[in-house]
Amino acid sequence: MFIIKPNWLSHQDDRETPLSIFSVSVHPDGSRIATGGLDGKVKIWSVAAMESEHENEGQPRQLCSMSTHNGAVHAVRFSPGGRFLASGSDDKIILIWERDTSGAGLGLSFGGDSTFENWRSVRRLAGHDNDIQDLAWSADSSLLVSAGLDSSIIVWHGHTFQQLKRIEGQSHVKGLTFDPSGKYFASASDDRTVKIWRTNDFALEKSISTPFENSPLTTYFRRLSWSPDGNNIACPNAMNGPVSSIAIVQRGEWSSDFSLIGHEGPAEIVCFNPRLFKQVQEDGTETLGSTIVVSAGQDKVVTFWNTTQSKPFLITEELGLKSVSDLTWSANGDKLFISSYDGSVALAVFEPGDLGFPQPWEDNIAALAKYGHGQHGMILPESVQQLELEALAQKAAAEATVKKMDTLMGGGEIEDTQMQDVMPIAAKPANSNSATAAPQAISQHVEKIVDKRVEQKVTVDSKGRKRVAPTLISNFQGSSTPARLPDSTPRPSAKVNGTTTEYSTPSNALPEGGVEGLIIGNKRKEQDEGDEITAAHRKKGKVTSAEEIPDWIRPAVTNPAIALSQTRLGAPKVKALITYTNDSTLVLEIRNSPNVQTPTRLICKREGETIWTDYIPRSVLTATGTKNFWAVATEDGSVYTWNIIGKRLFPVIVLESQSSILGSNGWWLFSITVAGLLYVWDMKMETAAHTPASLAPILDSATTFESTPKKTACITNVAVTNTGVVCITLTSADSFVYNGTMLVWQRVSEPWWAINSLYWDSTRLGIPGPLGSLERRTDMEFMKHGRGRAFQRMVKGGLRREGFEGLECIASLAHLENRISSAALIGSAEEYRSATLMYARRLGEQNFQEKVKGLCQELLGPQLFIENHHWKPTVVGIYKRELLKEVLEVMGGFREVQRITTEYSEALQAISEMS
Repeated sequence: MFIIKPNWLSHQDDRETPLSIFSVSVHPDGSRIATGGLDGKVKIWSVAAMESEHENEGQPRQLCSMSTHNGAVHAVRFSPGGRFLASGSDDKIILIWERDTSGAGLGLSFGGDSTFENWRSVRRLAGHDNDIQDLAWSADSSLLVSAGLDSSIIVWHGHTFQQLKRIEGQSHVKGLTFDPSGKYFASASDDRTVKIWRTNDFALEKSISTPFENSPLTTYFRRLSWSPDGNNIACPNAMNGPVSSIAIVQRGEWSSDFSLIGHEGPAEIVCFNPRLFKQVQEDGTETLGSTIVVSAGQDKVVTFWNTTQSKPFLITEELGLKSVSDLTWSANGDKLFISSYDGSVALAVFEPGDLGFPQPWEDNIAALAKYGHGQHGMILPESVQQLELEALAQKAAAEATVKKMDTLMGGGEIEDTQMQDVMPIAAKPANSNSATAAPQAISQHVEKIVDKRVEQKVTVDSKGRKRVAPTLISNFQGSSTPARLPDSTPRPSAKVNGTTTEYSTPSNALPEGGVEGLIIGNKRKEQDEGDEITAAHRKKGKVTSAEEIPDWIRPAVTNPAIALSQTRLGAPKVKALITYTNDSTLVLEIRNSPNVQTPTRLICKREGETIWTDYIPRSVLTATGTKNFWAVATEDGSVYTWNIIGKRLFPVIVLESQSSILGSNGWWLFSITVAGLLYVWDMKMETAAHTPASLAPILDSATTFESTPKKTACITNVAVTNTGVVCITLTSADSFVYNGTMLVWQRVSEPWWAINSLYWDSTRLGIPGPLGSLERRTDMEFMKHGRGRAFQRMVKGGLRREGFEGLECIASLAHLENRISSAALIGSAEEYRSATLMYARRLGEQNFQEKVKGLCQELLGPQLFIENHHWKPTVVGIYKRELLKEVLEVMGGFREVQRITTEYSEALQAISEMS
């Protein structure tokens, strides 16, 4: 390891007096760092210049200097994607900077500083009422969190930078950090607590106060850090008796039994290395998955720790004349940047083996997989049941022998024997020995660490650079056996947060795992295909004979349509008692008879009082009802209907087979039969929404080779909107809507958007509606079957290929376009409006002028430019020209498209005057 401290890197006043640097951040590509200081400037510096062997190479040092803030800059943070730089200041403002690669305006910036890069302020976030102390980005750059001395935390959207949530009453918040799996973020404040917040609803998960009860209030920052494997949070400014310490909070139970002791004064900053390391001990044994954390505080000492030892393995003293203000690691984990209140920045460069040997990035992803890493819209909190499901999916994936694409896109059912094998492993608690040994080992050496500093071996090479040799604490006299930080097992409450659904749910609860089905493919047989894919499909699919069709009802005469149908779904069991409560206080009680000679009795009650009674000759499989009508489906394929007071609405509806699923909403009633046919009726108008539709297309019949019945994706959710549109979600995480006008199924939600789109999370954070519910269902199914990591590998691999650099941007636009058309199809007015405004803002940001014209023209109507025969003045209850006014207002702030927006504003005004 060697340390570089360039004398030219500083913030200065007019008299060239060094001023305090409060924050430092390194770009993800490692080429530049940003600093913020007391002079109110944000400066960009070249890392290559800091590492340069010769000072006269002519290489630029300071790349840019921005002086837009009106107060000291306390926090600068590059987004993990590298596109944005956020800065927070005493002026209560957050500025979002983006590099302008056009080359215009380079030379001298305002104030006389040389400029080799042009960074422009693209957003000005005003929301805090006092100084901003810290900023933090989520790992996927989808969220930005800010905190300050106004005792509030504000969550901003990471791409649109709209304010999503304001959390009040936290005392002075002085530190923020994000869970690398994206499910939580943590804050540290002067009320002597560390709070854990959920990212799905921004509610408080846990408040931790025990380690900080006696902590001093003299610290300027409380910058905490989350470990790269997601297991631990390192929290500064804690106390272990009378000794200053760093508390290690373990994920799940959020306990803080472990602490790091070694600083003489309060610690203000801790920072985990982003890599996992393999440590090789002196006896040759290897330890995988160790993490490195560095801490600094008011004692001007920077201390390095790892999880395989109870003591610091390296201590560096007097790096600056004053205390350390911030720490940040490069993305590769081989460089540490250290800023100080004395106005300097030091660079510590580690050579191979100094910290250990970094493990592949895939190990980080694997470590985070158990916490749901890779899912943008994660809804379910962590629970033992969730971890069991994920362990089960991982075991099934390991045993699969299909080709890579089948592994990425497919997913089969898992037998009960596999569940029994995996569940004890998933529920096994973490080893408690390490949790007790580590504190004991620390307490035995507190005096030696505090009283005796490690003597650094400093050498000067031929080029004049100082090198500090790392000294392992195990080499000291009196060292004990190293102890590990405990591996935590997440064990929070197993409750599941409910989500608001704007459309109906099926009347009978679908069984766990969904409704099973079989399907017969409509492709030619394998030998006719002549490609290499057939072998993989032959290995993957289990061919099930016709005799193995699930039979969940009493033995009865099989309808011939079942044997001939392409799709075969499971039927509900015949239960002795079925009850259903409609939208009001009424309850329908159905009592089936054990024999066919006795009729089935139906009783409608209100608060125990019988309203009406009826009898039917067949046993009931399922029932549904609204405040307008009741409906039941029987085992002979009939559907009976009554109004709310018990009058028969129609003669009995006779279907080709039994109803597998029956549901309703308002005046709409739908049935999905075991033959895979969908019927939708308007009970008030006595009409059908469309002709019967087969579920075979959405169950992958077009991609199935076998001509014999084969298992397919299960149906996990079916519902009908108040406009009569049926929505179906499968275990494949895809959601479909039937278009009654075009008479086709359309896929409105799928995992592709969840992985690639920057706007996936914005649905759950915006206006609730049917489309948002479908996307949440996609998230839930996607997580259950453990496909997130596989999709991420596919997408990340594609992004590295030539020609795929713009994949994320293009996919985000495509997702918004898909959301707009889907909202129109479903009939969700508010979702259509919000998606259109997001789309307009994105087009303005990216300067897509042709698409801006197309959007404005579509909303204005056929009067301008060309005749559009498909244009309608209203869509899902929204008048398009009123929406156009909002769109023009959103895009009006983007200079590049102002000419277009002005043109359409004038056209809109002219049409308004004419009318």
